[in-house]
Amino acid sequence: MYRRPLLAGVPAAVTVALAGCTAVGDRVFSREPTTPSGTTVDTHAEVTDVLEDGLGYHQTEGDYVGGREDHYWTVVPDQETADERFDREGSIDDFLEATDFETAYLLVVQYGMQSDRELVFEELERTDDGIHAAFSIETPSVGGDDYAIHSSVLRITDEEREVPDTDDVTITIDGDAYPAPDT
Repeated sequence: MYRRPLLAGVPAAVTVALAGCTAVGDRVFSREPTTPSGTTVDTHAEVTDVLEDGLGYHQTEGDYVGGREDHYWTVVPDQETADERFDREGSIDDFLEATDFETAYLLVVQYGMQSDRELVFEELERTDDGIHAAFSIETPSVGGDDYAIHSSVLRITDEEREVPDTDDVTITIDGDAYPAPDT
């Protein structure tokens, strides 16, 4: 006797229950990154330190970059620098091989956090002096208390600008601005 009203309410209840899964605050689904016109960005992400002298190196040496121990970034402008800086043992090798340094450069951003989390590229903007890159952190519903270095490598092709110096790059991660590393 109450079967029809009950069945009619099921779709509404399911919709309300699932609405929390797609909320912006939960960051369950990433949006497509935004970039300026004339710019293309390809990304490669790994939960490891892809650089020979990146965040892990600075943490081991005790010279926490920029006074902070959880972030680092650098611009890799050419093949020679890539050959010197990258630890080519990981899956970064294919990404590097596909990079044409005549038309593109790399921005490597590293951030230390739980290994279950993900450092996600969200936006690239041109600034007066260089570029600004924004990242978010996607967090699973559960996670451990471990620590890992997350590396996000952006291959940037910009038809309007030259390769910026590392000092001319600003970074925000989850809305927090970070000071430039002392390289």
